[in-house]
Amino acid sequence: MKCIFRGDLHVHSNISDGVNSPKEIVEEAYYKGLNLISITDHDTFHGSIIALKYVKAYNITILPGIELSTLEGDILLYCIKPIEHLPRNIDNLIKEAYANKCIIIPAHPFDDSRNSVGELIYNYKWHGVEVVNASSTKSSNDKALRAAKILGVPGYGNSDAHHVENVGKVYNTIVFKAPICSIHTLIENMFKKTVKVHITIRT
Repeated sequence: MKCIFRGDLHVHSNISDGVNSPKEIVEEAYYKGLNLISITDHDTFHGSIIALKYVKAYNITILPGIELSTLEGDILLYCIKPIEHLPRNIDNLIKEAYANKCIIIPAHPFDDSRNSVGELIYNYKWHGVEVVNASSTKSSNDKALRAAKILGVPGYGNSDAHHVENVGKVYNTIVFKAPICSIHTLIENMFKKTVKVHITIRT
């Protein structure tokens, strides 16, 4: 079976520095035709945990996520079961991610205006790279795309929305083969890097 998920995997709610509630974000994602959303609030899974309450009402898949501020840069982490007390060092964070079958992706890796990993991206084993961030410059996104190709990992594009009007401004169509299309098979294939990702930028 071919599984297709259309999702924005980097969105902030009012649990951290976003404007809108997790419910409003889920509603917006649904109305924009997405069937997958990850609320990646800064240093907390709480936004995603709240969003899980609305899965049935909006027939949408929630990928629990967080944007973690590490010593080396901001990291997007996606886990079926949110982890408490995450390490702030990338070496230890990657060990934790692999041990718990979580997806680990550097956020806006070459955006000099934010806490980004930069050239350190080449020192670690990621499950993907955020190659399009709607809030980053084209040049920094191009560097991220080049890094993903060199590292041989999927590239993902996200809105990094802090207001619902920007949810889905950039989103991913994630395709993989699995007997069942579920959050578990999505995580499994993202973890194994056996997904094909097409990035859409809305104008």
